[in-house]
Amino acid sequence: MPKGVYVRKSHHKTGKFERSDEQKEILRKRFQEQSRLRIGKKRIFSDEWKRKMSESRMGKEPWNKGKVGIYSDECLKKIRNARKKQIITQSQKIKQSLTMKRRVSEGKCHLWKGGINPIHKALRKTVEYKLWRTSVFERDNFKCVICANDKSGNLEADHIKAFSLYPDLRLCINNGRTLCKECHRKTDTFGFKGNIQNRYQPEKKVRS
Repeated sequence: MPKGVYVRKSHHKTGKFERSDEQKEILRKRFQEQSRLRIGKKRIFSDEWKRKMSESRMGKEPWNKGKVGIYSDECLKKIRNARKKQIITQSQKIKQSLTMKRRVSEGKCHLWKGGINPIHKALRKTVEYKLWRTSVFERDNFKCVICANDKSGNLEADHIKAFSLYPDLRLCINNGRTLCKECHRKTDTFGFKGNIQNRYQPEKKVRS
C-alpha cells in the first residue's frame, strides 16, 4: 500500500469533476464538429419503409383535428410573425410548381381528382402564367394601352391572338398587352368571342 498524505481535490468533496480549460476546449471543438456533420444531413427512406408508415397511419385521425384553443394567442402571434418574415423567391416558386406538376402526373398528389379541371383553367393557375402576366404589366408600366387607365385592380392581361386558337403563343410576352376591364370586354377575343367567330365564320368561296 502506498504511504503518505494525499490532498483531496475539490471534485472529491463536491462529487463534481472540474475539467481544465484545455479539456473544455477539446470538448467544445468536438461538439461543433458533430453539429456541423448533423446540419444539412438528409435522411433517405426506402419505399418499403414509406409503405409501412403509410399503412400504420391509415384510419387514424390527427391528434389536433377539430380541437380549438390548443395554442395560446401569444404562440399563434409568434407563428404569424415568423411566417411574415419568410421570403419565397421566384426560383423557389418555379421549383415548387414543377415538383407539384411531377407529383400530379405520377398520381401522388393528395389534391388530384382525376383531371376534372379544363386545361385552360389549370394553365392560368401555374407560376409560368403568373410570371407572364406580371411581365406584360411591367412592360406597359401598369397602364391600359388603349385608354391609359392605371387604376389598381382594374387591369387585365389580354392575349392579342386568341388564347384558345394559338396555344404556342399563350406565354409569349409579345402576344400580351395590358387592358382595363372595359377595354378588354370590347375586344374581339374576349371570352368566347374568338371561338364563336372562328367556328361560325362562313367559308369564302373561291372563284374558279
